[in-house]
Amino acid sequence: CRYGQGRCSSCRGSAFGLDRPLQAADACLCGQCAGPCLEGLDRPHGIATRCVPDPLGVEFDCSIYIAEEGGVSVYAYDAKNEKAIDRRSLIPLPEGGGHFTRSLLFMPYPHDKILLVSVGSSCNVCVEADERRAAVLAYNVETGVSKLFGSGLRNAVFMAIHPVTGAIW
Repeated sequence: CRYGQGRCSSCRGSAFGLDRPLQAADACLCGQCAGPCLEGLDRPHGIATRCVPDPLGVEFDCSIYIAEEGGVSVYAYDAKNEKAIDRRSLIPLPEGGGHFTRSLLFMPYPHDKILLVSVGSSCNVCVEADERRAAVLAYNVETGVSKLFGSGLRNAVFMAIHPVTGAIW
């Protein structure tokens, strides 16, 4: 999918699945710009995919994680129909303020069950009343437990994994 082609002309971020990129735009999530597989989102920004092999290791069960201003949800990915289905809300997030973007990143193995979620501050210079603001949260997708990973970060848009050390940038 090339930026600016098809229905996904304003992609904000992308994540890679098993065989091709998935891209998130203001109101769509699509594969190869064939059309939206998810619509009606509220200021989506972060996207991450996680594929887990079935017990026989033959098929993969893939999920798409979407961060909107008010929370993070997970969808099962129907590869045959290129649709995100069965939405399940995971983490409610504080809304309002100037920093509405929410970036997502799965930690590298062996901590790959941990989804990092960045939440910007509600203002530029203030003491936040909600500890989830100006922070990165660590959410275990298997247990549902969320804890603070980093704080005092104002607006930690996008994160990356150091290719050698595995440290989170």
